[in-house]
Amino acid sequence: MRPAARAASALLAGALLLTVAACDSQAPKTAAPAPAPAGSPREEAIALAAKGEHAAAVVKYREALQREPDDVALHFGLGSSLSQLDRREETIAEFQWVVAHGPPGSLEVTTARQWLAGATGAEPRSGAQLEPAAVPTGTLSGKITWPGLPPTMEFGIRVMIHNGEGPNAIRKFARTKLNDSYSISDLPEGNYTVVGLAGPTRVWSDIPVTITPGRPTVLDLPPANAVLSPNEFPARIR
Repeated sequence: MRPAARAASALLAGALLLTVAACDSQAPKTAAPAPAPAGSPREEAIALAAKGEHAAAVVKYREALQREPDDVALHFGLGSSLSQLDRREETIAEFQWVVAHGPPGSLEVTTARQWLAGATGAEPRSGAQLEPAAVPTGTLSGKITWPGLPPTMEFGIRVMIHNGEGPNAIRKFARTKLNDSYSISDLPEGNYTVVGLAGPTRVWSDIPVTITPGRPTVLDLPPANAVLSPNEFPARIR
C-alpha cells in the first residue's frame, strides 16, 4: 500500500466509528430509517468492524446491503472494512458509489473522497460527472446510381437513416448527388430504416438495414430498390 493510501486508510478507522455511531444523521435526508434490530446484519457488521474482524464484517455488510442497497452508511462501512483487508479494487468500487450517491459534505463522502485520492492519485468525480462508457458504432455507406441521366443533370440527394420516432430515436443524414457515394458514421448497433430523398420526393423509401459495430454496412441505392421507376424519375421532381 502506498504511503498516501495508507494515510487515507488510517482516516477510515476513526471515520468508520464516527459514521456508524451517527449513521442516521449522515444518511440522505429522506424518511428516517427504522432503528436496526439487535442482531441484524447491520448491527453485526458494525460490531465486527469495531473489533477489527473485517473479513466477517464484509460478509455482514453485504448481507445488510441486500436489504438496503441504497444505504450510504452501509456502503461506506463495507468499503472501510475492505480497505483494511487491502482489497483495493472492491474498496474503490464502494467508495466511488459513496461519492456518487452520498450527501455532499457528509463524513462518508469526504472520507471516501480522501481515500480515493490517496489510493488512485486522482480526485474522484461525482456521479453526475461520470462519463458514460463508449458505445460501439458502425457505418452505413454506399453508392447512389441512376443511369441514363445526361451529364449536365445533377440532382441533390439526401439520405436519412433512423430507428423510429420519439425523443431517444436516432436520426442522421448525408447529402450527396446521383451517381455519387454517401457515408453515415457513428451509428450504434441495431436495426434502422433508410430513406433517400430528392428535394421533398422519396426516391427510396423505408429500406431496412442492420448496423453492426466495428465494420461498415453497405447499402447501394440504384433504381432496382427505388419507389420511383426510371420513367418517373427525374420528371417527378422537376
